[in-house]
Amino acid sequence: EMDFEKKKVQSYKQHVGQAAEFEKAGLPFSFSALNVKPQDIPKNIRRMVKEGLSEKAALEALTTNPATLLGVSSS
Repeated sequence: EMDFEKKKVQSYKQHVGQAAEFEKAGLPFSFSALNVKPQDIPKNIRRMVKEGLSEKAALEALTTNPATLLGVSSS
């Protein structure tokens, strides 16, 4: 049972840390709000920042990155 709990925690940390890994690799990414309650978005982003995502990359993933990826960026 302890192994299962360890694996569960490790899996969660990997999931939450993916954005930080994308940032470190220099890969552009954005966040989706599909199937997420709007009130959970700030909490989820704080978790990702806690796991290594910079605040700058988090803001870009909410604003400029999606605009660029969708081709609607003003720059």
